[in-house]
Amino acid sequence: MWSIEVSSEEVSKEFKSSVQTLLKQLNSKDRAEVAQAYSRLMTINKNNSSLGIAAAKIAAKDYHRATLKGRGMILRYLAEVPAASSVKVLAAALENEEIAALRAMAARGLLRADSKNKEALENITEAVVNDPDEYFQLVVLNSLAESLSRESIPYMIRLLKDDATRAVNRFACQTLKRCTRQRIDCAFEEWDTWWTENQDIFVDCSNKKKAGVAPAEGE
Repeated sequence: MWSIEVSSEEVSKEFKSSVQTLLKQLNSKDRAEVAQAYSRLMTINKNNSSLGIAAAKIAAKDYHRATLKGRGMILRYLAEVPAASSVKVLAAALENEEIAALRAMAARGLLRADSKNKEALENITEAVVNDPDEYFQLVVLNSLAESLSRESIPYMIRLLKDDATRAVNRFACQTLKRCTRQRIDCAFEEWDTWWTENQDIFVDCSNKKKAGVAPAEGE
C-alpha cells in the first residue's frame, strides 16, 4: 500500500523552491553536481518520509520538462519513494518513453516500488513481449528474476507463450525452474497447468538467484 501523500499546499514555498533547484541540477552536465543534487533529494526522504513524498510529487510534475539525464535521475528517485504520484510517472514512462534505457528504468522502478503489484507486473511482462529493444528486454528480465515472488509466477509463465521471442521464453523457463525447483519442460501449457494445480500450496521461491542473460535468438 502506498504511503499517504502530502499536498503541495502543505509544504512551504522555501521547500518547493529548494526541491525545484535540486531538480534543475539533475539536468546538469556536471556529474558531481548531479550526484550531489540526487544525494540531497535522498536525504530529504531519509530524514522525513512525508517531505520525501512531497518532493517526489514535485519531481513527478517536473519530469517532462527535464533533459534526458534529468528524466533518468527523476525515475531513479521516484523508484525510492512509495507514493502514488511516483508510480503514475513510472508507469507512464514504461509505456510512452522513446528511449529504451528510460523504459527499462521505469520498469525497474515499478518493481522496486512494489514487486508484487499485479497491475505493474502485467504491464511489465506485456512490455517485455511487445518491446522490440533487446536492451530493454534483458534489463527488465533480469529485474523480474531478481524480484521474483509467488505473486509474479503467473506473469513469468505468461512469458512462455509463443508471442514472446525464444530468448524470452528460455529466460522465463530458466527463472521458473530456479524458483520452483520443478523439472518441467519449457512449454506454457505445462507450466500453466502446474500453477493451476499448485498455486494454493506454493509459498515462495526457494532460490531467487539471478537467472542470467537470456541467450540470443537462434542460439
